[in-house]
Amino acid sequence: MANEVDGPLTASDVAKRAGLTVPGAQKALGRLFRSGFISRVGGGRNHQYEIRCSDRLMQIILELFQAEKERYEQLVIAIKKKIKNLTPHPHAAWIQGFPKEIGEPLTLGLLHETRHLTNCVRQLRTKLNQMENDFDLTIELEGYTKADISELKFGDFTALYG
Repeated sequence: MANEVDGPLTASDVAKRAGLTVPGAQKALGRLFRSGFISRVGGGRNHQYEIRCSDRLMQIILELFQAEKERYEQLVIAIKKKIKNLTPHPHAAWIQGFPKEIGEPLTLGLLHETRHLTNCVRQLRTKLNQMENDFDLTIELEGYTKADISELKFGDFTALYG
């Protein structure tokens, strides 16, 4: 989020962007303010906050965030390319589980016809092996058929195909 902001934000803006409650955002902003990563701008009751880009440590952190964003985008592009090369093509594919801690896997979902699902999952598993080494992460695959759709819970996911 730090790389996507051009100007100051209020606590409610930060809450919306970060998926937090307003009190949760205020608490986080207070900590960041006390740590010196952000500063208050403007006046009045509704404080606005902005990143202290002049701070060298903050510049390094922003560069790190940008590098991680680019790495994620490269990963998604590479996965999409592998999925598009599957035959026959799946009905849909998505990222259904993001790692929350170091060492946890990235989980992909794949929707296909029953008769092609096992073969398609095997094909994709083979294609992803080198990518796991390149990106230093584990990728798990979950295969689904149309009969499974009603039981799927689509919370936080990223569409990859279909």
